[in-house]
Amino acid sequence: MEHFSKTDHQPRNESTMRNDAQCVIIGGGAMGVGLLYHLAHEGWTDTLLIEKGELTSGSTWHAAGLVPHFIGSLNMAKVHAYGAELYTKLEEETGLATGWHGCGAIRLAVNQEQAEWYRYVQAMLDSLDIESHLIGHDDIPHPGSPHGVHRRRSPRLPHAA
Repeated sequence: MEHFSKTDHQPRNESTMRNDAQCVIIGGGAMGVGLLYHLAHEGWTDTLLIEKGELTSGSTWHAAGLVPHFIGSLNMAKVHAYGAELYTKLEEETGLATGWHGCGAIRLAVNQEQAEWYRYVQAMLDSLDIESHLIGHDDIPHPGSPHGVHRRRSPRLPHAA
């Protein structure tokens, strides 16, 4: 098993690995690396991250990386907003390309109940200064426009918005 040091970035064998630290994090996926990142920003220096393989090579590697803002929980909306903000600044902070591409999404309300839920979520997002818009059929960009999407109307979905 190989281990890496913050100072030399060289593999270590078990006989040269540290035996103790103020904080030991097991797992170098998104959660472990994210925790280490935030501890470092809080001034923690006596930390150790243990990963059995390569960093982010487990389930984190398979994740789509979606950070939706349209979420019905206030606290989760805050977490997602923070994530988008963090990913935006990481490239500048580290000088490394992150591959982050912030983009929007369109959700279709297929009945009045969903439309009411969308209005609730939009009000919550507005309270957090997260951009969102309720749009109608005619507001959806047509294919061929710079932000075009394919739209289809269905007589079975008269309340779709």
